[in-house]
Amino acid sequence: MIFEKIDEGEIALTDQVTASPNAARQTGSRALIDAHASYPPGELLKATIIASGNDSTVALAEYAAGTEENFVKQMNEKARQLGLVSTCYKNCTGLPAEGQYTCAGDIAAISREIVTKHTGYLKCSSVWLDTLKHPSGRVTDLTNTNRLVRFYTDCDGLKTGLLPERDGAAERHAIDRCGAGNAQQPDAV
Repeated sequence: MIFEKIDEGEIALTDQVTASPNAARQTGSRALIDAHASYPPGELLKATIIASGNDSTVALAEYAAGTEENFVKQMNEKARQLGLVSTCYKNCTGLPAEGQYTCAGDIAAISREIVTKHTGYLKCSSVWLDTLKHPSGRVTDLTNTNRLVRFYTDCDGLKTGLLPERDGAAERHAIDRCGAGNAQQPDAV
């Protein structure tokens, strides 16, 4: 959705996104952004896509919609527009939350939307290692959470995720496009 807002001119890559304390204190995968520091949206997108940075994701959501809650409402509206009937978002990070759910088919539909309309996403998702330079000069290494990107040169690494433990084991999943050329289609694993 951030790419749509960029395409529609609502967000410019030259903007500055000031990270709220709420964004900076997110848990899970993070880019270690600093509260009250300002970052270009492209840098936060890079941290979100490559390293699954929950802090950068929330900063972008707050910037785009005023609050994470407003952005989540927009996410759910977009899900309905795409015909996703088995998806309900409760946060923008994908971290486990009561009442949040999706299915592989809906994730594949979202992936198709990204692949066909927002090719800038793939420029980040296929990167194995990068860095995020903070306004203070500090640098955070960004490692792609999708390890397939490291080992398969034709893998675009759309997204990874982790489901909460069930029966003592957490479930990991990935959405990738692997294979040569433009014939790649998203696969849910």
